[in-house]
Amino acid sequence: MTVLVNDFLSPELALEAGSQRLAVIAEVLTHFRDIASVRAAFVRFADVLSPGGLVVASAFVTDHGYRPDALAKQVGEMSWSAFYTRSELAFITDGLPFEAIGDDPVGEYEQAHLPAEGWPPTGWFEDWSNGRNVFATSPGIPAPIELRWLVFRRRA
Repeated sequence: MTVLVNDFLSPELALEAGSQRLAVIAEVLTHFRDIASVRAAFVRFADVLSPGGLVVASAFVTDHGYRPDALAKQVGEMSWSAFYTRSELAFITDGLPFEAIGDDPVGEYEQAHLPAEGWPPTGWFEDWSNGRNVFATSPGIPAPIELRWLVFRRRA
């Protein structure tokens, strides 16, 4: 297994085409400042992943009815919670050899898979993963964004 801690978008980082089977980008897309950079990462993933390879990414995604304005997007970026609409997610992989095979809420997934004594993993995780650090909502009212595990498979 190879673990890279590097600027994946750097042209100096040499990776053999089709040489990787898995790319995990947990809590990375939440720090990107523009959709073009996310698209550039997926272009690179398309090159370095072998057919059948997976990209597992956590990203904040808006609910289907929410239309964010520029200020909301900026607050998300400043809160380590950059978020994307469904149409932006489509742009990220449009024309690339990926199929979306997973889209699950991170909070629900982690709670189901962590031991009971490990939930929540931090005091802030539950609010953060449910978008409440960007959108202060009343109890019982969900924020219009949520951290989700997105899984993409590279087609042949």
